[in-house]
Amino acid sequence: MADSGARHTFPRKLYDLLEQAPSEIVAWLEDGNSFRVIDESAFCERVLPNHFSHSKMASFQRQLNIYGFRRVIKARARALCVRERNR
Repeated sequence: MADSGARHTFPRKLYDLLEQAPSEIVAWLEDGNSFRVIDESAFCERVLPNHFSHSKMASFQRQLNIYGFRRVIKARARALCVRERNR
């Protein structure tokens, strides 16, 4: 039985962040497997501090990498997109 006061893991915090953040700042892509940071400045200033103890994009990206997420680069996309690595 899980302790209700237990700290959330990064994947859970990430999911909550994506569900709660304004879609003009960060949003799921249509496939539902990826997300995109649309406004990196607002993301760092307004979103990250609400879910993590930092407001640094580099720290957030490091956590994504630890959990197997990788950047997806598409032509003409000017935002950060990540997708969980296929296993």
